[in-house]
Formats: sequence, C-alpha cells, structure tokens
Amino acid sequence: MYSKYWSLSSTIIRYEFKFDPIISYLEKSEVMIEKLNKGIARKIKKWDKKNKSYQEVPDGFEIYETEVMNTSEFNSILYTSTFLSVYALFESELLEICLWCQKAESLKLSPKDLQGGYVEICRKYLTKLINVNLDTLNPEWEKLQYIRQIRNSLAHKGGEFKEVSKKLQKYIEENKYLGYDRKRKQILIKDKEYVIQLIHIVVKYLSETCIQLDKQAKKSST
Repeated sequence: MYSKYWSLSSTIIRYEFKFDPIISYLEKSEVMIEKLNKGIARKIKKWDKKNKSYQEVPDGFEIYETEVMNTSEFNSILYTSTFLSVYALFESELLEICLWCQKAESLKLSPKDLQGGYVEICRKYLTKLINVNLDTLNPEWEKLQYIRQIRNSLAHKGGEFKEVSKKLQKYIEENKYLGYDRKRKQILIKDKEYVIQLIHIVVKYLSETCIQLDKQAKKSST
C-alpha cells in the first residue's frame, strides 16, 4: 500500500548521488594540492643545488616563500569551504522535505514563516506540525548540535570561539579530525574525514526522515 509520502522514499538514492561527488572532489583536490607541494619542493631543491656555491644568493625557500605559504593554506581552505557547502546543502534539502510536507498536508504555515536556523526550524516543523517521530535520529541530531556551532563559528567568525563549553570541548577533543588553537581561540578542521563524517550524518538524516514520514503516513491510513 502506498502512502501520500511514498514518493519521498525515491529521493533517498538521490541524496547519495548528490553528496557522493563532494567526497570525490575532496579526495581529488587533496591529490592536486599534494602535487603542488611536491612541485614547489622540487623547485626549491633545484634552486639550492644550482646556487649553493653563491653565498650572496638567497636560498630556495626565500625565493619561493610566497608559494610555500599560499599552498600551506590550501587544505584548510578546502576543508572549511566544503564543510560549509555541505551544511548549506543539507539545510536546503531538509527545507525541501518540509515544503513537500506542507503541500501534501495542505498547511498554510510554511517553515519559511518560522524564525531561526533552517535545521532547527525543519525539525520542529516535522515533529510538531507533521507529527513524525524522529527519535531514531537522536544520535545524529546530537552530533548536529555541535556541528551547527562549528558551522556558525566558521561561517561568521572565521572559526573563533571566545568561550568553548565543556560539552563542545569534549566533542572536539574526541574527534581526531578537529583541532582547537587555544592561543587564537580558533577551531580547525584538520582532515577531509571530518567533512566526510558530516556527509554521512546528513545523508542518513535526510534519508531516515523520508522513511519515517512514509511509515507514519501508512499507519495513519490504516
């Protein structure tokens, strides 16, 4: 028996197709950055070998210092920008689910009418207005609370946290792909694996939300 939400279940594989290319992009971008770093290292080595007998000539690092400094930031830029893009895409897809539900239930109130962040608004909209049970996603929801704090800091304050709560500090310390610069009071994404963790979380959250909506509708129709 089909429910009025049955078509949502077909979107599950779409989430994988939408987010999987981001993982590939991260992996290929890292390879490209590594090639750039090796290329600069070869240029420095070649310069030093060619000019080692000239004391007045600056060494290779001085010659290529700007390139070295620039490329040293590439991975950090890659991880942060991709992290923010994934979170924004998650917000957009979750909002689309809510708008689909609004239409299916013929509700006048739109999630866009509510105040706050889209992820929090959408959860309230789904659980309070659509009355879907999302308890199976509580572990993912708890992680998303920390991710949201990190996202807001990276997006609006360059990763700066003037004060880190004990819970957030524990979350950061327990994740080997995150770092916290105490001197700068700044959080850092140290590895692409943290972004990949986020992708797995949001794909599960979106997929499971669709599954639960379909299940609830089937129960209601019996």
